Amino acid sequence: MSHGRFQITWAAALFGLTVGVLMTYVPYEFQAPVFRRIYPHIRLMGGTFLIGSVLLGVNALYPSWPRPVDWLGRLSFLAALSTYWWSASIMQGVTSGAVIYPVMMLGVLLEGSRSLRKRGLFAAFVTVVGLAFGALMLFSSRSFGGALYAAVRPILAPLGGMFLVAGVGLTMSRTLAIRRALFAVLAGGFAIIALTLAYANSWSGVALYAVLAPSCVAAGWLPELPRLTSVRWRLLRGMVVAGVLPLLALGAFASTAAHDALEREVWAHVRMAADDEAEWLREQLEDEQRTIHEGNSPRERLMRSRAPSSSYRVLVIDAGAGKLMQDTRAVGVGGPVLLSPELSAAVEQVGRAERVVLESVMIEAFDAEDKRVLAAVARVPGVRWVVVVTADVGETYAPITRLSAAVVLFLVLVVTLVLILSGFVARSVTRPLYRLRTAALELAGGDLDRRVSVSGPDEIADLNRAFNDMAERIAQAQRDLSELKDAIATRLADAQEANRLKDEFLSVVSHELRTPLNAILGWARILRTGAMPDASRAKALETIERNASLQAKLVEDLLDASRIVSGKLQLELGQVDLARVIQAAVDSVALAAQAKGIALEVDAPGPALVRGDAGRLQQVVWNLLANAIKFTPREGQVTVRLESGEADTFRVIVSDSGQGIEEDFLPHVFERFRQADATVTRKHGGLGLGLAIVRQLVEAHGGTVQAESAGGGQGATFTVELPRAGGRVERPSLVDPVEEMPSLAGMRVLVVDDEVDAAELVQSVLATAGAQVRVAHSAEGALEVLSAWKPDLLISDIGMPDVDGYTLMRQVRAMSREAGGAVPAIALTAFAQEEDRVRALSAGYQLHVTKPVDPRALAVAVSNLSRSSGALPQAAAGAR
Repeated sequence: MSHGRFQITWAAALFGLTVGVLMTYVPYEFQAPVFRRIYPHIRLMGGTFLIGSVLLGVNALYPSWPRPVDWLGRLSFLAALSTYWWSASIMQGVTSGAVIYPVMMLGVLLEGSRSLRKRGLFAAFVTVVGLAFGALMLFSSRSFGGALYAAVRPILAPLGGMFLVAGVGLTMSRTLAIRRALFAVLAGGFAIIALTLAYANSWSGVALYAVLAPSCVAAGWLPELPRLTSVRWRLLRGMVVAGVLPLLALGAFASTAAHDALEREVWAHVRMAADDEAEWLREQLEDEQRTIHEGNSPRERLMRSRAPSSSYRVLVIDAGAGKLMQDTRAVGVGGPVLLSPELSAAVEQVGRAERVVLESVMIEAFDAEDKRVLAAVARVPGVRWVVVVTADVGETYAPITRLSAAVVLFLVLVVTLVLILSGFVARSVTRPLYRLRTAALELAGGDLDRRVSVSGPDEIADLNRAFNDMAERIAQAQRDLSELKDAIATRLADAQEANRLKDEFLSVVSHELRTPLNAILGWARILRTGAMPDASRAKALETIERNASLQAKLVEDLLDASRIVSGKLQLELGQVDLARVIQAAVDSVALAAQAKGIALEVDAPGPALVRGDAGRLQQVVWNLLANAIKFTPREGQVTVRLESGEADTFRVIVSDSGQGIEEDFLPHVFERFRQADATVTRKHGGLGLGLAIVRQLVEAHGGTVQAESAGGGQGATFTVELPRAGGRVERPSLVDPVEEMPSLAGMRVLVVDDEVDAAELVQSVLATAGAQVRVAHSAEGALEVLSAWKPDLLISDIGMPDVDGYTLMRQVRAMSREAGGAVPAIALTAFAQEEDRVRALSAGYQLHVTKPVDPRALAVAVSNLSRSSGALPQAAAGAR
């Protein structure tokens, strides 16, 4: 049903349906004089009412139907109602019908427009009717005269006041409560009129006002009708239409057929009575034994006829003289004939006929008393006497009326049963759908645990199963999404923390690199003045060397961290004695511990064989010892122990009596760039990489490392556990350093570097060792010197403009041996990654040495490479 205000079309359709059923099923109840003009066509009019009303009702139930269907229903209804209005109201002078039916027809016509239909004109309709009825009843009470309104005439003025007050109130008020009360007043007035017309047997009027009364109540309580679009409503209306319409059609057909059969039988009885009476009179005239005033009366003769009935009225009329010769009701005998125009015409037609018709003439007409009668008119053979037998239609057709009433009652019961069963079926079918709908809405509202019960093998059960499966998938997806959100939130927090740590690290790196650089630059500039005493000069050089070494260590830690993160850390594995590794590391930090007055205790009995890289393992122990010394105050103690562990392992335990580690920082102690104190007021320097490198190196050797501390000021203990290895001991790569500078006397070395300072430094180092050195600042210059001078060894930078060190070496190796293409070469560069070393060796270099480089280490590298390649002169070899 369409959404909007209460429509007059709905009330009109219900009225038309009721009147149509009455006219079709019980047409004999419309025998009152007011229906004189339409009674002969009462069934046709009833059928037209039914068709129009059914189409209007179906269109109300299915608003999306084509508009021609709607207009066909409206035109059919308007055709029937306009005919009824003109014949039963205008021609008969019924004021109420003359007023109300045109207003209804206008409303139905206007609601053919969809915009007006949505607005609904029922309220306007009853308002106009209330104003009109109220005015007429108060100021023109004669308009409601006649027999129809005889029963209401004593209360006509109060009733008119009710209508007028309600009409004026509805016109002026917009308050819902007041309008409901006014609609109720109108409903009461229409109910009173309906009862009055029922007393007068005006059933069409009863139907109209009986529909208007509840419609007013509905319009008051439901000014805005809800939109009925549910599945239950659609199913219900479909079953109602499919069930009710065939019942109405079948009932109308059956009723019409039954009426026709019964009417033929009644007509036959009446005709038989007229024919028998005419035949009896003929016999009496032939015998000339009696007169019409002697012997048995016509009524007694009729009682002995083949179809005796006391309800018949028999009149014998002398058509020639125009006298009533006999009347079973003994009214006006011997006087003039008083008949209705229809009966008079039939009597005159039969009486003046020259030839006697064997069968009587049958007509249905009103008699002189305005009663609807069924009449048979027969001619008495031989004379111009006419026998008229009449039967009151209401009494004669009473069995038919009772049958029709029973049929209507049966239809009402059947329709009611259809509605009840349709509602029950619709409810049983749609209940699981409603449960599914409720579950879907709750699922959409966030109740992911909502499920529906599954029962039966039908399609709804399949739909419920599909819903439960979908709900489970949604719940799982929601759980996954929640976990993903948590993971993203965690990663975001980690990223934010990493970003914060990065900022802190960059700040620390800047500080840690600038601090030694400041000392180097400061002392270097003081030395340039030349005004320093020798003692201060030695201190300045020591400071510069110490800070340069510190800066180199910082850079090396950064490179180690980069190698570890990128997975490019290379280990030179072999069997190593941890005792010797520990001792080498202790020797490296002993001076630092002695400078702070820290007692360094060592308990490292050997041999303790593990498989690993001796240099990297010494770096692990050195980092732990350096870290312990840094965080231990003066006069403190640092202990390093080597002991056997569980499951074929060795443990290296480094403990101190320093400041310790706070409990909340202990889980993060091995993370890169993490420092317990990263503020500008911290007491200790560093990048926060040492312990991270320790963990990565230990894990690369298949071991574990852990930190323990009782808290701040309680010292800390670091335990490294490495798996054992059997076999002979391999010499560690980091052993006791050689302090002497090797002799390079007699060697000719070509140095290539675009940086003048770097080239001069290398030249000075090698010249101090006795080598002859020439310098080239570009690849082109290097090739020229190489061809002309024939050096014993080439040292080249990698990062140079135009032609880099890789290209230079490829060009050198492309030269002939005689031109110097086989000269040994060392790559001396700041590119310190593992891939840089591999690329340099692939280009043709024999060694890859990273900047900054220790002068003695550079001299040793030159000496070793020359010796291995046979390029070292004998004098130099003997000196070495």
